[in-house]
Amino acid sequence: EDQPWEVLMAGYDLSILSKLRQKARVQWMDARILQKLCRLLDPPHPLGKDWKCLMEKLSNATSLAIQTLEDCTGREKCSPTFRIFQENPVTIDELYRVLQEMEREDCLMEIDKYCSTV
Repeated sequence: EDQPWEVLMAGYDLSILSKLRQKARVQWMDARILQKLCRLLDPPHPLGKDWKCLMEKLSNATSLAIQTLEDCTGREKCSPTFRIFQENPVTIDELYRVLQEMEREDCLMEIDKYCSTV
């Protein structure tokens, strides 16, 4: 369920992050950490542990939905991972759990590093 502050003030806010910690939605994270996660998850992964897997786990996406997003991000030249974050408002905890399932230690390290500074 959306909290009033999540609807009214989307975007990075240190006070929200420091209060809610990992219960905060991903949208509250700093743009730099989101860009790092996108750079790590956007390229195809040899074992399929990339944005497509993330989309499947966060939204039970079908292959058609994945192809549609791939086509859209190709035309618009934007990050598929960032679009997934926009369309699936998950908490930092939920994202962390999914990345653990995906065995994406690189992403988990970035989130750990980021959360230790908040």
